Amino acid sequence: MKLKIFAAVSALAMIFALSFTACGERKETPIIEFDYKFTNIEENGETVGYKLDGFADGVSYSEAVIPDSHNGKPVTVISEKAFYCNSEIVSVRVSDSVKTVGKEAFYGCENLKSVTLGKETVSVGELSFADCPALETVNFGEKLKTIESYAFSQCVGLSSAVFPSALESIGECAFVGCENLERAVLNDGLKTISDCAFGGCKLLKEFIMPDSVASIGWGVIMFEAGSVGFVPPGDSSNNLTKIVISDNITEIPDFAFSKSNIASARIGKKVRTIRYSSFYGCGLLENVIIPVSVAKIESYAFYKCESLSSVYYEGTAEEWAKISIGKNGNDVSTADKFFYSETRPETDGNYWRYVDGVPVKW
Repeated sequence: MKLKIFAAVSALAMIFALSFTACGERKETPIIEFDYKFTNIEENGETVGYKLDGFADGVSYSEAVIPDSHNGKPVTVISEKAFYCNSEIVSVRVSDSVKTVGKEAFYGCENLKSVTLGKETVSVGELSFADCPALETVNFGEKLKTIESYAFSQCVGLSSAVFPSALESIGECAFVGCENLERAVLNDGLKTISDCAFGGCKLLKEFIMPDSVASIGWGVIMFEAGSVGFVPPGDSSNNLTKIVISDNITEIPDFAFSKSNIASARIGKKVRTIRYSSFYGCGLLENVIIPVSVAKIESYAFYKCESLSSVYYEGTAEEWAKISIGKNGNDVSTADKFFYSETRPETDGNYWRYVDGVPVKW
């Protein structure tokens, strides 16, 4: 157990203390014309398109308007590190022809404020817009499918992210450290949210997963660096008061919603395992709805949930008794249990039903 805690603390500390390659000093060069550099893309010896490699030597502008073609062929890729650490760029407008934004393409553009992706852009690469502290607005293309690892990490100026319905996956730590992100709208079609995808987003008010989500990662919305161990929940400051868990995930991972300020939670109907410390330190959590699919609640899953007074179980007392519950630090064990009954029970006991989607005790 100690090894597991140490591993969790170390991993999250590394995420938040991530040290990227230094940008270095920018050399002053004369602006001679608005132009770009390109690399051709070949198939069977024939040029079928181009990668955009950045501004031409000696050129830099505050607005990067990515062209849709070069030499009569489409520009389909923004190359790796194309505008790496460019301190002059304030806005980026990607043409509809571009399908891929490469790794670190706009990494460290310290004055970048707005990004508009093209309608045909399907992938935003690893670290592509990471460490852009001035970034305030991102308009995601309607066909975007993948946001890769750390793509928008440490974008502290970003306050809202509305994702398209085409989006299928959000990569590891994609928005880690976006500490002023207040809104993240996840649309139906999303399948995977990876480890610590929204770690450190302390101003996020709600986290609502569509039922299309089948997998969420470790610490998906963890708030603190280096303090995932047993630190009093009052030490955490965040705005998260509402979560909705997809009915298609089969487990809630370690530290998934730890130390959030939610008052209630409904576990998805296909969840079989609630893992280690997944709701650790949710000091304001008063009630939780647990479906009959749950077979295991690991140790510390509800540790330091001092306000947890009611567990609404969608099965019977006999079915609850069959759940494997870790004995260490589980306030779910001491809370009052209520068992589902569609009609008023004929015998005394703790029972409940849904009224307009809300659990109500008989």
